[in-house]
Parts: sequence; C-alpha cells; structure tokens
Amino acid sequence: MKKQMVRSAEMHTPKITVIIPTYNRVHCVRDAIDSVLAQSFQDYELIIVDDGSTDGTAEIVKAYGERLTLIRQDNGGVSVARNTGIRASKAEWVSFLDSDDTWEPDKLKVHVEGLQKYPRAVAHLVDTAMEGRGQQPISLFDLRGTRSAYELQPFRERPLLDVLTTQFHIQGCMLHRKTLEAAGYFDPALQTFEDIDLLARAALEGPFVVSVYRGVNLRWRPGAGSCLTQMYQHARQQGLQHIVDSCSRLQQDPRLTSEERQYLARYLSGARCELAEQFKFNCQWRAAIATFVRSAVDDPGFRSAVRALLSATGTTAFIDQLLRRKHTTFRRSEIS
Repeated sequence: MKKQMVRSAEMHTPKITVIIPTYNRVHCVRDAIDSVLAQSFQDYELIIVDDGSTDGTAEIVKAYGERLTLIRQDNGGVSVARNTGIRASKAEWVSFLDSDDTWEPDKLKVHVEGLQKYPRAVAHLVDTAMEGRGQQPISLFDLRGTRSAYELQPFRERPLLDVLTTQFHIQGCMLHRKTLEAAGYFDPALQTFEDIDLLARAALEGPFVVSVYRGVNLRWRPGAGSCLTQMYQHARQQGLQHIVDSCSRLQQDPRLTSEERQYLARYLSGARCELAEQFKFNCQWRAAIATFVRSAVDDPGFRSAVRALLSATGTTAFIDQLLRRKHTTFRRSEIS
C-alpha cells in the first residue's frame, strides 16, 4: 500500500494518541480536528489517516502544520486506516474519533481521570450523544437503559456483556495499545460494526471503566457520501452478516464464562434473525428460511423458536408496532 507521512518534529512521547481516519470529508474534518485541539487535557499526539481522499481533505489537514501528523495512503477502508494510525502511534493509550463527529472539551481528561482511579483497566469508555435528523440529541446509555448501572459501578471486571448490551461507539473509547495488539486490531474486512467486533475481543483482555460523561457528538450528515448512517441503510445485509460472523468467531474463544457464552448465543440468535428478515426483504427466500432456522439453533429453546417463526411470517413487526415494544435483542440500526 502506498503511503505518505508528514510527522511533527516533536520528540516528546505523549500519553495518548488520537487517531482520526478520514475519506473525502472536506465539509467537516475541520470540526473534528478542532474539537481535539480544544481538549482540556493536552498531552496527546493527533494522527490523521487520509484514506485516499480526492476532494481536498488532505490540503485542509496540512494547513494545521505541526499540530498533527498526517498519513496519506491508498483507499482501504476505515478499519485499515485506523490500524495504520495505531501502528504509527507513540503513546501508551489510543483514542479514536471519526472525521464527521466531534468531542466535548473534557473528553480526554475524563478518560485519564478514570484510568488513574482504576489502574487495572485496559480501556475507558464514555457516553455518546447522537445528533441529527432534526431531533434532539439522544444519549446512547439512556437509549440502552444502561446509565444507572454505569453510575453505580463504573469498573467492569468482565466487560463483554456491556459491549454486547450497550454496543459502544469507538469514538467514545480509549484503549491501551497492548490491548489493541492482543485483540488483533480492527478487522480490515469490516466497514460496519467493526467497533463492536474489536471491542468484544478487547473485552476479553481485561477490565473496562465506563463513565457516563457525554464526551462524543455523533453527527448524522445528509449527503455526506459514504457516512456510516448511509452504510447501515444501504449495506444492512452485509453489516448484519459481519456481526453474525464476528459473534460466531467469538463463540470459539475458550476464555468465555458460561454466562457470557449463554448471552452471546442469544445475541447471535437475534442478529441472525434480523439477517434473515433482511434476506426476506430482498426476496432471498432460501437464504431467509435457512437463516431463520439457524437463529433458532443458535439459542435452542421455545423463545428463539417462536421468534424465528413470528419473524418468518412477518408477525413480529406487527406486534412491535402495535405494542411500541423496545427491542432488547440485537438492533443497532435504531441508533445509526
């Protein structure tokens, strides 16, 4: 892969590396960069990975001079870009921001304070406010109903169930570099759900700390090209297949407890059921039927069998609409 790197001459080893992958974000990359430069905690290096932009994004980034490091490479996708940034980083801790989102000024400070209080943690996570579509910003933790749990117990000894339940956004995370290396980095094949995939593997490497501070503004931008929201809408089937494959691989990890294995089976069953619904929507009837059956096999029992049957006949959607039921199984699309 062809790469070009422009690095600041600063020799100081920072405490945190901030990585922003970007691709054709001339309309918003300044906001993301400025929100990092405005952090109250300043002992960090900022790496921008330009993943083959053709719209002048690199020129905007270059104008910041030695305040950041710019790495340019051929287009390889967001996971490849983040991995490039990780490998180029110098700090012990790594945090991520997408180039169409922003941070609140104390975001890094909250991370550092949380890790000072809980030195055994291998990652620190904060809440995300999701903006756009003409609606008031909504908190990820409030949407998932997990805020009170994290307020009462921010230190999570076994955080895998938290990752699967809350479905954190990577923009709100800071991870130890050794944890990223042990977890195997981001999967280059994934363009969506790559954060859940990475965080689920990282959750088996050690405890997490979760703060309810809303440190990230996740913004939906109409007409923003290949933004994640549009990817979820137009490549939903591929995304669901990715999460099914990721969960299937995770099931093979011998470090899982019985409780984690049981929950993961339910989670996988729910994801596969949604994938089957997508197959049905696309008139891929054979794949839909086979996937509905697999969803019942993933989590054997009356509940999963009934869910597969209701989904296959279209009854689930009707009941959900009638009762305005909030989904408690896998459904990340509602916050995308």
